[in-house]
Amino acid sequence: MSASVAGRRRQRADQIRRFCTAHGWVEPVGDVTCLAAGEYNESWRVTGSSSAADVHQLVCRINHGTQLQLDDQAAYEFAVLRAVAPSGVTPIPYLLSADAPGGEGRGTMLMEYLPGQPLDYAVDLEGAARCLARVHQLPPSADLIDHGDPLRDVVEEARHLLSARHPHPLPEQGARLTAWLQELAQSAEASGGADLGSVAVVNTEVNSHNFLVDGDTVRLVDWEKAVNSTHYLDLAHFLAPTTTLWIRGYRLSAMERERFFVAYAAASGGSVDAEQAAAGTAVVERFVLLRALCWCYMAFADYAASANAAGREGSSRPRHDATFARITEYLESLDDLIPA
Repeated sequence: MSASVAGRRRQRADQIRRFCTAHGWVEPVGDVTCLAAGEYNESWRVTGSSSAADVHQLVCRINHGTQLQLDDQAAYEFAVLRAVAPSGVTPIPYLLSADAPGGEGRGTMLMEYLPGQPLDYAVDLEGAARCLARVHQLPPSADLIDHGDPLRDVVEEARHLLSARHPHPLPEQGARLTAWLQELAQSAEASGGADLGSVAVVNTEVNSHNFLVDGDTVRLVDWEKAVNSTHYLDLAHFLAPTTTLWIRGYRLSAMERERFFVAYAAASGGSVDAEQAAAGTAVVERFVLLRALCWCYMAFADYAASANAAGREGSSRPRHDATFARITEYLESLDDLIPA
């Protein structure tokens, strides 16, 4: 970590410490440590005593933007966490403010800190299935966005992503994705909004690093994009190779997928059986893959344009970072990723 970055983090930690003290959230405030800082949210672990919770490690989560086009993303995520808290596998939300430390942010939440490591597909598959089943047993929430026709919605999102960048450096991949989009669009229309299982609160971002594994306990964090939708949406996102390969470079075998569905069904209290879960997930997974690959297609053009601009400006910024390399791998492997 560079000296400038370290200095910026110390300054931000001081702002968070003052914020928690001024709002009466934590007193006294001990260590303040950065857990993650992205484009839309930053999360900091705060140690100390709080009247809101009988714990001494909490998370101060500061919002900076929204992927759901909401006016108050922080309040929305707070409502999501309240809705899924009865599952026992998600962080408990404690306090919410429209303010932000140092005025840098669009709202702040104090929530439970959960220990653990990112999920390992080879070891934690059944634990993840049980975690998702516990969340999906809860009813949908009136405070959340309803994803009423997920197949058609995904098709329209994919269509937008495909058309967002013209001309594109990979026209052959564009033609392949366009043909598949048309096929799935016809399938979505033919389904007429067919029943896709029970509606639940779904996370929609169930990658390995949004799970925390602590011994035999598996929990799910980062609920900023949650909606009410078919529970198959989470299962499809979790199992899709575009998800498992992205960070972990792992692809589930047919036997591992079967194990997952058996564990999910067993934890679902008899509301779904393994074969039913596998069949419903297979339908939705095709659409999830389409959306993921169309996003990669759009992002490839952005990365290429950014690299070219940097080159013209004499920048030494590397073009082939990990994200660009994975995007390129996916687009070069469409026949392997698109199911027959």
